[in-house]
Amino acid sequence: MNKKIAFIDHSFHKKTKSSDFFVQLLRTKYTVDIYYDTKWQDKRVLDFDKLNEKNYKAVIFWQINYNISYLRKLKCKNIIYIPMYDDFVANAFTPFYWKQFSSVKFVSFSKTLHSYLINRGLDSVYIKYFPETKENIKKIDLENLTAFFWYRIEAINWEIVKKLITQNSFKKIYIQNYPDPNQNKLQISQEDMEKFNIEILDWFQNKEDYINLLKSIDVYFAPRIYEGIGLSFLEMMSYGKYIVAFDKPTMNEYIIHDKNGYLYNYKNVKEIDITKINQNEILKLSQKYHKEYIDNIYKIFDLIESSFCSNIKKTDFFYLYIDKLLRLPSRVLKKFIK
Repeated sequence: MNKKIAFIDHSFHKKTKSSDFFVQLLRTKYTVDIYYDTKWQDKRVLDFDKLNEKNYKAVIFWQINYNISYLRKLKCKNIIYIPMYDDFVANAFTPFYWKQFSSVKFVSFSKTLHSYLINRGLDSVYIKYFPETKENIKKIDLENLTAFFWYRIEAINWEIVKKLITQNSFKKIYIQNYPDPNQNKLQISQEDMEKFNIEILDWFQNKEDYINLLKSIDVYFAPRIYEGIGLSFLEMMSYGKYIVAFDKPTMNEYIIHDKNGYLYNYKNVKEIDITKINQNEILKLSQKYHKEYIDNIYKIFDLIESSFCSNIKKTDFFYLYIDKLLRLPSRVLKKFIK
């Protein structure tokens, strides 16, 4: 029986390790060969001929999307896409992009994404990932709260966070000023630094130091408008932390407002009522989410083993070209602006 899988990963994940949990899961049943895609950096297309040199049970693309014209080059027709919700949003400029993948199987870590794919006749399995609840967690002290905010994108900056809190909300706020590529560094006035007792941090050299700091805080400000899975805030929920996040997937698929976290949007940014933080509720929901995940892991292996391996259809190419045609004006405008 063939037990080898090709796992195509985004090269940025070498640093973030955000796909490690899934690779470890696959390795409980398969031999996994990892290939890192660098097209986002150097425009180099993945070497599909190299993949064809080996007889793989399945080829899995993790947050890497190659269109049908590339996928038809693969000898292995058991192709599985695992797009994250933020990646899905970026590729939903037209309603036709995802419809080209009728020959592909999907694992969806977002219920919103899963529903979108299913409603378009695509083959998707929904898995709500959640890590195991940690032991010996720090008890939240409402009288001496501390917070952590990883600044990643300019849209969610210090000015947004400041609207959610008061000078007396936290004894200390840690801000990791390490934005995503092409985002400017955060600028905070000296007055605010002192007023809110802010400590600026850069990138942590190892995960242990990062986790040790986060274990010590009470409230975690999620850094993005959309999350793929949301591993950063899910990890914090598993440590019993209160999550403050934008009211979008995947955050609002885990966070129940004013119960295990706080959801907000640009139109309705209100001060957080810190008296409503209940760590018992956070842990209760976390344990529930983890049990549901463990109970449904088998769906991933069933999907890999299933016989659905359709040939690429003419309609897939039709949707590919329609999507490209509808995107053309926007691409021309971008070049003109540059």
